[in-house]
Amino acid sequence: MASMEIRRLCYEDVGQVIGIYVNEFPDNRSTRVGERFLEKMFSWFIENPRALCFVATDNSEVVGFVVGFEGGGYGSRLFRALWPTILMGLIARPNLLFRSKLYANWKNFFRGFFRRRDKKMRKASGRVGIASIAVKSNSKRLGVGSALLDALELEALSRGHTVFCASTKSTNLPAINFYKKKGFEVNPSKGNNMSFVKRL
Repeated sequence: MASMEIRRLCYEDVGQVIGIYVNEFPDNRSTRVGERFLEKMFSWFIENPRALCFVATDNSEVVGFVVGFEGGGYGSRLFRALWPTILMGLIARPNLLFRSKLYANWKNFFRGFFRRRDKKMRKASGRVGIASIAVKSNSKRLGVGSALLDALELEALSRGHTVFCASTKSTNLPAINFYKKKGFEVNPSKGNNMSFVKRL
């Protein structure tokens, strides 16, 4: 993609990023809570100094994004920051709490709200977890995802991090192949997800 540009995610991009997110992750718990939550979530990442956020644009149109987080473990922090928005989303959609596929995720979210990490876990120095990466459907297989991940890795290295972690569903073959192509190795994991790690 000759006109592609990689730059930092800003507030003006959030609407387009949400559109990509909803299209690529229609069954994700964050999508199901509603666009108001997604707007707050991406704004939280933009404002958080531990987050690394980039978008790919083609003639000013956002065609992909990536979000990383220093040390990982952003889920409980995000929940604590946005619980009122999550609560309103669940009140509007109470059936989400009773979906078997989502129940375990919500249970872990609520548990994380009360859990305090020890100093070692809070620091988790040297590691960046990939919170989310997605490319617009008509821009796939054009090097967008690879360029986004390269930008994330360069930023992480500039901050002194040399270990990158990612995960995806074990049925998501395109994502699995993508991470392997980018030098990630499969990390032992349980459940329906596959974990990956890359050391530089």
